[in-house]
Amino acid sequence: MAAAEAARYAGLGEDPDVVASVAARTLTPAAHLRACRSQLDDGEHQWVWLALQRATNPDPVAAVTDTVDAARYAAGPHAANLVADAQVWIVRPAPQ
Repeated sequence: MAAAEAARYAGLGEDPDVVASVAARTLTPAAHLRACRSQLDDGEHQWVWLALQRATNPDPVAAVTDTVDAARYAAGPHAANLVADAQVWIVRPAPQ
């Protein structure tokens, strides 16, 4: 959720690679390539792609903490809202 929210704040909420990766809960091949390219000099949306990549970590605790860490940078001036929302998402029980 935090990675998707960060993407939305960055204007990438409707990006097909982002949407597909969030839905699949893994980076698609195209998203993986974009994530790698984003980390190069002058890459675009570095923190968004890093948050999406970190969200795919199979260790759930590391996925949450690392994703929120990267997502707060991607959210820019909305970081406080994102962190507050993430705290709610973490403690709210999943719907049955």
